[in-house]
Amino acid sequence: MTDPPSTQTDARAVSSRIITISTPPEVLTPNVAIYDTTPTITWTNVVGAVGHELELFNVTTNSVQLTISLPPTEDSNKNIIPAPTTFTVPDGSNLPVGEYQARVRSFRDKEMTVASDWSTVHVFLVGTAPVPLGPSHGIGATPFTKTIDARPTFTWRGSLDGESYEVWWKDLETGERLFPTTGIQTSSFQAPSDLPIGKYRVWVRARTGVSEPSAWSKPFDFQVVTPPTITPFGPSTFNTQPTISWNTQQRVDGWEIWVNDVRNNSPIRIILDNSLITNSYKFPEALANGRYRVWVRGFAKTDAGEIVTTTQWSEVFQFDVGGRPTLTLPTDTTDVTPTVSWTRVEGASAYDLYLAPAATIGKPIVRQDVAATSFTFSQLPVGDYRVWVRARAADGRLTPWSLYRESFLSITTTQQQTLVAPVVGTPTVAGSVPTFSWNAVASASRYEVYVAAAATPGTPVHRINTVTATSYSVTAGLPAGNYRVWVRAINASNQIGPWSSPINFTIASLELPAESEGRINNSVLLTSITTGDSAWSAEATSVSQAESVQPTDDVQPVAVKAASRISKAVPLPVVQDAVDLMSGDTVMTQWDDVIWQEESAAAAPVEVAAVEASSENRQASASTGWLAGLVAFTPSLFRRRRQRDE
Repeated sequence: MTDPPSTQTDARAVSSRIITISTPPEVLTPNVAIYDTTPTITWTNVVGAVGHELELFNVTTNSVQLTISLPPTEDSNKNIIPAPTTFTVPDGSNLPVGEYQARVRSFRDKEMTVASDWSTVHVFLVGTAPVPLGPSHGIGATPFTKTIDARPTFTWRGSLDGESYEVWWKDLETGERLFPTTGIQTSSFQAPSDLPIGKYRVWVRARTGVSEPSAWSKPFDFQVVTPPTITPFGPSTFNTQPTISWNTQQRVDGWEIWVNDVRNNSPIRIILDNSLITNSYKFPEALANGRYRVWVRGFAKTDAGEIVTTTQWSEVFQFDVGGRPTLTLPTDTTDVTPTVSWTRVEGASAYDLYLAPAATIGKPIVRQDVAATSFTFSQLPVGDYRVWVRARAADGRLTPWSLYRESFLSITTTQQQTLVAPVVGTPTVAGSVPTFSWNAVASASRYEVYVAAAATPGTPVHRINTVTATSYSVTAGLPAGNYRVWVRAINASNQIGPWSSPINFTIASLELPAESEGRINNSVLLTSITTGDSAWSAEATSVSQAESVQPTDDVQPVAVKAASRISKAVPLPVVQDAVDLMSGDTVMTQWDDVIWQEESAAAAPVEVAAVEASSENRQASASTGWLAGLVAFTPSLFRRRRQRDE
């Protein structure tokens, strides 16, 4: 018999321990952007927490701003009272403007020894009221307290990203609030309408993205001193008692006008009148011929007559009594029907226009009255010209002619070429076929190549005017000797451009001694010629010649010594002397921007025919007329040229 199963069991002791995992708190406030420098910081409560510790880190200064310990308290029965989950920065510890990071941890015992982990950091920004910077444009140094803008743009500096702004303008003259505007997205605001002259005050405040407002900025005071604008009547007038007028302005009780007489380049105040109550002034006495400058400003008065606000002086207005037109023309153009224009002369009934070839300025090819202040010439030949204009009053009075330095007009149909070959460094021997090349000209349809012996440049050894490429090889070998080559462009209308500067080249002899071959091989260089007695002028570019549109054998580059033509590219020395004499307006006139009163008071210039009929006028001064002085040296000029030709 077996034993029954046993009912006894083993008893084993099992010990257990409770493990607490602490969740850190979470910072809830303040908002991301605030203007409160004593903000309240709040965070979530942790189950079982009785105390807390707060750390506030200043990112801007990279330092801990403050650390606060908040332990629990006990009541009268020794019961533990948990610390609050909020903290307000006290007055006196105000946070500076900048960026902050807040974090909190909690404690389970009153001894503040068992702590949770730190919370994640909570970032927030502390801003401040905007800082006014004043008008964006003004008088003096920034920040401007005066501006001439009738619609000034007021600017300020914000402190937080994403702000919107509100501005408050106040008219200190009337006490009225102006332009109430909110929701401005930029740090500037332009007055939507013109402001009268006077004093103004502006405040600005900001709002965060959640509409939390900042305090109002400090006030900023400034003045609007917009000057009047003088109404121009042209830079020149025949009227010796002109009327100066300008625009009216609100709040202006009177006007002040200042006039300078600037003859002899010595400004002298001749009028300072502050008794004007209308926006115009007529000179009470006739002005002498001369140049004058005028300024105007307005002012506001109190009821007692005290001036409280003064505008800035206007921009200067300059005018000439009995003055001359100012000419505008293209100095270098391919337009054979150029348009010239000039400034209006008040009181002029017509304008006298004069155009002559630069080579024969005493013989006009255009001389006519023009009613308008511009004129378009009919088709002119290629060449250099001089243009002048003067105004005529209904009673026959004439202004001086426009200035000589404004008179030059050059017409070319194509630009000038630049030869770039033959190739330097390769010996050229008798019988060679040299290749010439040049830069392209956009308006050219073909080119003319001209080759001549250096000793006889007036006689071509090779000439062709049908080349369409930008390079050309002569069709037959050239004998030994020194040569020059020119090229010029011809457009589709068969109008011919100026000759290029020449290039020298040498065809070496095959029979030279052996010991000299190396020297010759190393000296075959292409050089541009110098101007002077050995220079060659670009022919057929002056209106003093009637050039055929098709090249002919009698039209060719010629030596300066045998020339009677004028070239813009290489001017004749005798003509250069004439230009030097006329520089500074000493022949055309004694009157320019600085010294001009002599001719202004002189008689009208002598007419062309009368002057050209006599060679006794060579010493005539400019005060008797520009053309008289001009023709005074013309006979001697052409006599010198005839002597050179002979």
